[in-house]
Amino acid sequence: MKAILIYDRERRKGNDKFVYYLNRYLCDRVEVEICYVEDILTENDGAIGANLSAFTEPCFAVMRTDCHALSRLLEKHGVRVFNNSEVTEIFNDKMKTYRLCERLGIDFLDCFELRDSVCADRAESFGFPLVVKSKNGHGGKEVYLAHNANEFKSEVEQYFAQLSDEESRTSRDNEMLKKNESAAVSIANNCKGEKMPYCDEQAGLLAQKVCSSLGRDLRIYLIGGKAVVAMLRIGNGDFRANYKLGGSAMRVSIDRTLTETAEMIASAVKADYIGVDFIFDGLNIKVGEGVSAISYDRAYLNEVEDIVGCRMVYENTDIDMLKLYCEYVLEQMGL
Repeated sequence: MKAILIYDRERRKGNDKFVYYLNRYLCDRVEVEICYVEDILTENDGAIGANLSAFTEPCFAVMRTDCHALSRLLEKHGVRVFNNSEVTEIFNDKMKTYRLCERLGIDFLDCFELRDSVCADRAESFGFPLVVKSKNGHGGKEVYLAHNANEFKSEVEQYFAQLSDEESRTSRDNEMLKKNESAAVSIANNCKGEKMPYCDEQAGLLAQKVCSSLGRDLRIYLIGGKAVVAMLRIGNGDFRANYKLGGSAMRVSIDRTLTETAEMIASAVKADYIGVDFIFDGLNIKVGEGVSAISYDRAYLNEVEDIVGCRMVYENTDIDMLKLYCEYVLEQMGL
């Protein structure tokens, strides 16, 4: 059997360690091959095609890109995909994530969507400051803090002006991926005559109320629907707490409510490997010699990472996250 690790070329950059550990922990049991979305989905003289030659023998796919249409296409061909297409579709769209949370009764901060207008009146009714962020952004990119109406108007107008400029759009990190998602939809729509469900790929922003503990958040890592470790992230003088943006991280113990909430989200979509992020009102940290602890007044789901990395786990704990993930994958495949 073969394990196929799927990236788009942009996301492959800077992920050598992730690829190394996956290969290390899988190669004793299966052949490991890396494939790129750009090579699987092809366009020739305007005709869209899919090169599925890598998937002809028994295999499974570890998806490290947010092209849920490709995941669904592979699933139609009987390929087991980690994470499944539903996970990828929902958690790479913050509005879909919040709708899922609404159905599950999970708190998130009030927000509204902006597609092509500033909606200044609605922003005023929400009150400032507001966080403005793209629906499908990752790693703290395209996240802004607007303290007043002028800042809000400026950030929103700048974002949509950039989208309207085709040259700027093609330079965006996920533009090639969006093109490939469209290709996958076209392929899937002709697959066995079935129309594949697909989210609207129109770009958009969210405006959202802020929590009282800005610059701090909690990520709970889950494998097979079970919480593995919780990491508190603290921004480096920034309202964003992302580790890649220079923030720090520490392992913390958490209450059963947070654990059960994260596991409920994972269970709802049968997620294999995700990170569930919470933000807080009234967050307090009790630093200990071993694992620190937190308390809080109220927790809110912030987002869920489908293509979750684990650098901060390796750098701040002795947990071998990818070994655990690979053991889970092999067990799921009966290997």
